[in-house]
Amino acid sequence: MKRMKKVLMALFLLPFILLLLIGDQEVPQKRSTISEPTDWGKFVAPMMGYVYGTPEKDETLYVMIYWCYPKKYVNGSLAIGLSSLMEIFSSASYNGRHVPVFYRGYLGLAVPINVSRFPVLLDAKYIDATVSVHLMRNYNESIVKVYMGNWTLETGKLPKMMPNITSYTLESIEFTRNWIVTYKFGLYNPYNVTIKFLNISFELPGIKVLNITVYNASTFYGVNETTKVNDFSIPPGESRYFVITLLNDPEVNFFLRPKIEYLVGSEKYIMPGPPFQLTYLKKECWVNMKKN
Repeated sequence: MKRMKKVLMALFLLPFILLLLIGDQEVPQKRSTISEPTDWGKFVAPMMGYVYGTPEKDETLYVMIYWCYPKKYVNGSLAIGLSSLMEIFSSASYNGRHVPVFYRGYLGLAVPINVSRFPVLLDAKYIDATVSVHLMRNYNESIVKVYMGNWTLETGKLPKMMPNITSYTLESIEFTRNWIVTYKFGLYNPYNVTIKFLNISFELPGIKVLNITVYNASTFYGVNETTKVNDFSIPPGESRYFVITLLNDPEVNFFLRPKIEYLVGSEKYIMPGPPFQLTYLKKECWVNMKKN
């Protein structure tokens, strides 16, 4: 009987003994942590480009490079510099904290093209381009070479008369590859004589103009079947919106700033079109994606 009481007492005390043994111990928690990568991640950049400019009076253009790297490590003491030995690109520098997260978790770096540095009347010049990304932390510098592909640069004189660009699509970010892409912009005629759009031209291997559709509108929001017109002319004081359908190599990212050819009265002119960039971001940069 006494033995049974001892057994019962032991069974009764066992849970309390176990509680005392493990009570001060932390229960391991599963945590989703991101350790700093041993390399500098993945860069997505255009693989070719065409730029037409008028150095006498032209703006700085920007080409986007997308970077898959944890934003949490860029926010710290990381400084970023961009440089290129190729004359087409200018230098730039960024504080890591100010580098934004763009599409699908990718960070965005803007590479400037200062057209005003180029000579006037430059015939098509072909450049095999690379941008150096300088990554500096605690006085240690790493340099990553980002290949930008084949670029064609061409310049001309500023035309005496040209329409105003009212709006345009700066960039198309695609998540699936396809053969068709659209380049869109609006033009306004500020003169008392009709302007007639003739064509756009550029040198990008594998990229062709399939179709040009014109709308009686100044922005994309006015584009519909009722505003479609068959004439490429822009009457005085009016606007037209142009949708250029391009046949594209679905494996290639590109940057485009074409020539726009047009007539003002009977005089033919050429002006730079608005810039446009096509970028495929097929995979997500999951390290910067917020979980629901």
